[in-house]
Amino acid sequence: MNILNPKVPLALQELADFASAAASCMTEESPITGIYVADQTENEQDFFKLEVSGAVFERCTFERCIFEKTSFYDCKFQNCNFSNSNLQDAYFERCQFQFCKCIGTNFHGSVLKHVAALQSNIQFADFGGTKLTNVLFRETDLTESSFAESSLKQTEFQNSRLIKINFFKTPLAGVDFAKNEFAGPVLSSPPFELQGAKVNAAQAVDLARLLGVIVEDL
Repeated sequence: MNILNPKVPLALQELADFASAAASCMTEESPITGIYVADQTENEQDFFKLEVSGAVFERCTFERCIFEKTSFYDCKFQNCNFSNSNLQDAYFERCQFQFCKCIGTNFHGSVLKHVAALQSNIQFADFGGTKLTNVLFRETDLTESSFAESSLKQTEFQNSRLIKINFFKTPLAGVDFAKNEFAGPVLSSPPFELQGAKVNAAQAVDLARLLGVIVEDL
C-alpha cells in the first residue's frame, strides 16, 4: 500500500488556544500552518472552511464541532476525539489518525487522499458519498459505519472490524476483506457491490445468505 506520510515541519509553533487562533485565520481567510496543539478540549465550536497544514494534534477533544468544508494537509492526529462532529465535505491529504475516536462523526461527501486510520474507533460514522484514494484502515473498529455511494480507490482494511457496514451502491472490486472481521454488510439486492471483492471461506458462507443460499455443514 503506497500511502504518503504527512510532511510535518520539524519546528512547530505550540498553540495554547487553538480555537482563538483558528477564529483569527478564518476571519482573515488565511491558513493556519506549522502548529502543535495538545490537551485542548472544544465543544460545539465552529471551524467552517478552516485550512490547516503541517500540524500535530495530541490528546485533543473536538466533540460536536463543525469542521464542514475544512481542509487538512499534512496533519497528524494522535489520541484525539472527533466524536459527533461534522466534517461534511472536508478535505484530507497526507493525514494520519492514530488511537483516535470518531464515533458518530459525519464525513459525508469528504475527500480523503493518502490517509491512514490506525488503531482507532470509528463506529457509526458517515462516509457516505466520500472519495477515498490511497486510504488505509488498520486495527480500526468501523462497526455500523456507512460508506454508501462512495468511491474506494486503493483503499485497504487490515485487521479491522467491519460489522454491519453500509456499502450500498459502493463498488468493492479489489477490496480485500479476508483478514478483517467482516459480516452483515448492507448491500443492494442482488449484492452487485461484492463483485471482485476478496473474502475468506467463513465470510463467504455468511455472505451466501444474501443470495438466499443455505450452506450446510458436511
